[in-house]
Amino acid sequence: MDITEAIGHTPLIELKRLAVGLPNRVFVKCEHMNPGGSVKDRTARALILDAEARGVLKPHQNPPMTIIEGTAGNTGMGLALVAGSRGYRCICVIPERVAVDKRVALRQLGAEVYIAKPGGMKSPDNFRNVAARLAEENGWFLANQFHNPANVIAHYGGTGVTATGPEIFEQTGGTIGAFVSAAGTGGMISGVGRYLKERLPGVKIVMADPIGSGLGEWINTGELGPDGPFAVEGIGSATVPSNLHREAVDWAEKISDADSFAMVERLSREEGLPVGGSSGTNVVAALRVAARTDIVGPVVTIAADLWDRYRSTPWMKAWESREAEGLVFMQPYVAKTYRSRRGFAAARREQLARGEPQQSRREHERDAETRDLADHRGEAERVDALVLRQQQRAPADDRRVGADEHRTAGGRERGASSARPFLALAGGDVHRVLDADADRDR
Repeated sequence: MDITEAIGHTPLIELKRLAVGLPNRVFVKCEHMNPGGSVKDRTARALILDAEARGVLKPHQNPPMTIIEGTAGNTGMGLALVAGSRGYRCICVIPERVAVDKRVALRQLGAEVYIAKPGGMKSPDNFRNVAARLAEENGWFLANQFHNPANVIAHYGGTGVTATGPEIFEQTGGTIGAFVSAAGTGGMISGVGRYLKERLPGVKIVMADPIGSGLGEWINTGELGPDGPFAVEGIGSATVPSNLHREAVDWAEKISDADSFAMVERLSREEGLPVGGSSGTNVVAALRVAARTDIVGPVVTIAADLWDRYRSTPWMKAWESREAEGLVFMQPYVAKTYRSRRGFAAARREQLARGEPQQSRREHERDAETRDLADHRGEAERVDALVLRQQQRAPADDRRVGADEHRTAGGRERGASSARPFLALAGGDVHRVLDADADRDR
């Protein structure tokens, strides 16, 4: 087995808590569990194996052949994994807004990373245009995930390797009410949508699209929506990639950044799924679809990637900051030995070492009782009651201080062990309990 055979066959997990009470069950296909941590491992494998089958790429050449791609990060990671195992040089051109975590991870996987300046699709600085230009100028292989039909095949199947659509059909036993997914290149929703519709005519294919992307409006109306800002990475677009097939999709749900990121937190806390922002987008849309009464059968969506590649993003930093406020810092453990001879003697030694006045046994015990009472109840009136009783006993105790401090037997303090008081809290009363030695001292 090599890395290409380890891609796919990801588990299908039911959302037991988030979807409770909905008329349809909701399942998440855990594509974040692929070797490179995202669904784009499937795309990368398909692009490279297809090029090899066509004779465009040849593995393990000297010098190595070069693969270049414009990517938001996840496809680049998949390409870097597969390229490294097959002896290719990999170059990823990424937009400047992509998380620093992804830039570093690509380098760690052996890819060369070029960071493109911001620019629309008509700008020569756009990351996709930069990759295409460099490929043409240098004779490199352009993976071209937005327009290469091998991307769709990665999810439709038929190439001898596992694909997303067939896996979902098999895992659900062919019973699916709807499939929900965001689109970046369009390969997954088109490939899975085509596969399922050919076998389940009643299934609904729904796009989850971030507010600010124009693709959702294009699905719903046939015209691109306005191009606006959004923070979720890897999905949405201001242009329609040729791998996005409108006939494979029934409608689109528009999802805000705020809803997407809030859902990421809930998926982590309530379902044990540590996923990124686009997975939150998918699940918000899937829950909406599952709430519809015209959907009959389970709703399946995608956990697209892991959360670890977004640590440097503002939304993740804000989340981490909120969680940091809830950390509990423990104080060093101190054994409560106030009433034992050893505890009293140790306290006397510490006071002597610090040059402090040494407490009498009675003073030591009074302090211990006060501390223990506060620890166990923390109620001011009970502390007051204890202090009041101690003050009432003070004259008698003070007359015994000299005897307690100097009374010894064989060089050992009797006073420290002659009384071992403790507080019994019963029915709200404070009781002072003394052992037999203390009774004789009275």
